[in-house]
Amino acid sequence: MSFSAANPLVPSPPSPPPVAGQLDEFSDKLSPMLVKELRQGLRGKTFVILFLALQGLLCVVLLSAIGASSDGDSGPSVSRVIFFFFGLAALVAQPLRGVGALHHEIKGNTIDLMVLTRLGSWRIVLGKWVAIVSQTGLLLMAIAPYLILRYFFGRMELFAELLLLGLIFAGSAIFTAITVGLSALPSIIIRGLVPLALAIYLAGGIMAVTFSHELSDLIKICTLQDSEDTWALVSGLAVGLYLGWMALAMGASMIAPMAENHSTSRRLVALGMVVVLGLIGWIADIPRDTM
Repeated sequence: MSFSAANPLVPSPPSPPPVAGQLDEFSDKLSPMLVKELRQGLRGKTFVILFLALQGLLCVVLLSAIGASSDGDSGPSVSRVIFFFFGLAALVAQPLRGVGALHHEIKGNTIDLMVLTRLGSWRIVLGKWVAIVSQTGLLLMAIAPYLILRYFFGRMELFAELLLLGLIFAGSAIFTAITVGLSALPSIIIRGLVPLALAIYLAGGIMAVTFSHELSDLIKICTLQDSEDTWALVSGLAVGLYLGWMALAMGASMIAPMAENHSTSRRLVALGMVVVLGLIGWIADIPRDTM
């Protein structure tokens, strides 16, 4: 009996289907620090509670505001509720999560191990910052259905209110950069109390603006019809971006090896910021005595 007759060819089994856990894996092109922080942040109780609380409060308060308001005032009432809760979540709760971002790594003596790998100090800091900002972006996307509801009530400045939401998101990213950068400092007063005091001030400002006529004034500024208000908005955004970048640069320099040079980049960015503000002042024709 031949060998082929005794052992007939058996067809190979089909390849197994993809595992369910492999479908939600992050791309290898992303920074390992970003992937680590995203996984921990999305599974953390803080973000889950904040996300569910935002959805629940928006549903309950919006229904109450719609029922208690007249037909002509329902639209502005919905806007006030959306901006109030999203402002608290994006400008207060989310940035405070970066207070211990770098301090926990320094306290756990894991910074040196990260620096020994290909993860530079900037990639470590940016990974922690982008992870928190990405979660804030998820909160922004979560309120999209309520914006559609707001649109159907009428009297909505569509471009202005969307721009105001974008400015709140940008402010959250800047405040988060400041808290992440300050988290590398050893002093608890600067690292913890300064962001907390700023968060309390922002919370009071959000309440004062939302439940007064100042919200309509902000929406009017965001229509970009007044050139002075527009350039003031651009200048404030540029200064905020500069402060956020400088805070991240300070945090990166605090955890970087002594051989890395971070002063040159900060000086160049500061020089570029002076040029940008000068161009804005020249284009907007701002008098020298007001600068």
